[in-house]
Amino acid sequence: NFILFLSLPLGAFSSSSFLVSQFAFKNYDYLDSLEKFDKNEVIYLDDELINKLIAAVITEDLTLANDIAENILLNDEKNQEAYIVRLSYLHVNKKFNEINQLRKNNKEKNELIDFIFSNEAKNNTNAISNSLIDIVVSSFSTPDKRSLNYNFLLFYISLGKLIDPENDRAALIKGELFQNLKKDEIAKSIFKSISKNSPYYIEAQKSLAYNYSTFLTFEEAEKEINLLLKNTEQNYFIKKVLADFYRYNKRYDLAISIYNELINENKDDLWNIYYMRG
Repeated sequence: NFILFLSLPLGAFSSSSFLVSQFAFKNYDYLDSLEKFDKNEVIYLDDELINKLIAAVITEDLTLANDIAENILLNDEKNQEAYIVRLSYLHVNKKFNEINQLRKNNKEKNELIDFIFSNEAKNNTNAISNSLIDIVVSSFSTPDKRSLNYNFLLFYISLGKLIDPENDRAALIKGELFQNLKKDEIAKSIFKSISKNSPYYIEAQKSLAYNYSTFLTFEEAEKEINLLLKNTEQNYFIKKVLADFYRYNKRYDLAISIYNELINENKDDLWNIYYMRG
């Protein structure tokens, strides 16, 4: 259902998702795409404003995003993404009466927006944030990963993070999306921002270890992953990344040695470790 929501206009709303696909930012350099943007001096085409709206959200400049959204809604009051940004901005600034009035004035039914800003969750920051995460996660259920629109996914996960800055699951997924795009420095900075007190800390460190194993030289990656192991008290999953890293780089003696250790540490993962060691 979510995939249908995200790919087709709902009710009378005009979804800009197809514009995002057609005018996808070539290198996903969102800060650069906003560098010369001046909403006060230049008249932009609708598709250009949509791109700027998405870039502003992904770079987590919600004030700029709201300004752009208001501009878009002046000409297209049914624009789905702009409407969601406007509601998000009002929620972050605790303008709940304005949210209620905006929803009341808009009598068109939109199931995606109703799902995100349901009556039960309209004042619940965590619930709204998790709804946005659910939308992104559900999009990965499509069998054809080539059809994934990363501008679109980053837009919604960034809104989830903006609405609830303490929702580290949103941060983790955002980092993983950038890592999939080979934006390793951005991904690394996001993973490092997740604190030791977070329930997603180990998962972030695991993703960071994978980041190092993929984007650094052998010597640099080996050093950084071993440092992560030290900082996480020899965490099983990070140690597994190191073993896999050695295996990928044909350092088989080192890999086998670590796989031997892992066999004694987690009996629930034996089939996988034996397979990798073999």
